[in-house]
Amino acid sequence: MKKFIIYLFVSFMPLFALGQNLQIHYDLGREHFTSTLEMFNTDNLGSTFWFVDFDYNNSGGSKNASLGYWEIARYFAVSKVPNTSLTIQYNDGLTNEFSFNPVWLGGIQYVITAKGFSLPFDFLLRRELNTKGITFQLTSVWFYTWKDFEITGYIDIWNTGPNAYPASNWAFQAEPQFWYNICGNIMIGTEIEISRNFSGAWTKVRAFKEDKFFVIPTIALKWVF
Repeated sequence: MKKFIIYLFVSFMPLFALGQNLQIHYDLGREHFTSTLEMFNTDNLGSTFWFVDFDYNNSGGSKNASLGYWEIARYFAVSKVPNTSLTIQYNDGLTNEFSFNPVWLGGIQYVITAKGFSLPFDFLLRRELNTKGITFQLTSVWFYTWKDFEITGYIDIWNTGPNAYPASNWAFQAEPQFWYNICGNIMIGTEIEISRNFSGAWTKVRAFKEDKFFVIPTIALKWVF
């Protein structure tokens, strides 16, 4: 479903230290449930973020888990360079029919700051195993709260190798999320997957197509703990 990240929070900003959360999404385009478990924490060296997605769309009729996907990102704060971290990241997953190509990423995060505003950017080299060459990726995330409302999300822009899928093309994916706190640590909301040349984009009526924009919303619950 997503590459969520999705929240690659800034290691030295307490605003982003949200701990763990569990999300349950109903995908309105693919017509199945997806669970997302996220964790973020900080330490003396920087921060760590990971998430695990499971799709529940097994064709056997029971709608049990059919896809698993996870990402982990480690950030090391550069003490002598303000707003800067080094990062190494890993993405991997599989379905009940095949495995995805694992991806290693490494690079630099820089945070643009202003009064009441911070926006991190990851500038990454990207190596997708079982394909040729090293490619590039730009990632940014955002997080904003106002009273009982929360807006989060990320954007990824990357290029693919000559024998990747789709081959030698620019890919784009963004997933803004909008949440409302209904009681305690329980939120209700939506996620909107917006993508182009992201091979995970498909719906029941529109199969993935190269150079086509997909907009796929969900309805969701989130438990922050």
